[in-house]
Amino acid sequence: MPGELPDKVQRWTAKRRAAVVLMILKRETSTLEVARKYGLRVAEVEEWRDRFLIGAENELRSRSRDEVAHRDAQAMRRFSGAGLRPRFFGFSPAPSSRPAASTTGLPP
Repeated sequence: MPGELPDKVQRWTAKRRAAVVLMILKRETSTLEVARKYGLRVAEVEEWRDRFLIGAENELRSRSRDEVAHRDAQAMRRFSGAGLRPRFFGFSPAPSSRPAASTTGLPP
């Protein structure tokens, strides 16, 4: 591997993990070689790669998932301030103090 990383890494910062992932994606090294050299599990290095790729995809979206989550949170605050719980966010309506309507059409 290029001399970007020391032979013994005590702390895996995001910058170091990204450098390793880029080397793997450029095929300068393999996941197995990185795991062996630094005493890591292959699954751990693969998780770094997967998270890196998901993050990259999210950054290339016209609207990142963070923006969508922020917009949804704002809408939830607006609705909850009015005492509403919208169905389209996966919530059922707030419980009512009125008894449930009979499905038979007969009085209770």
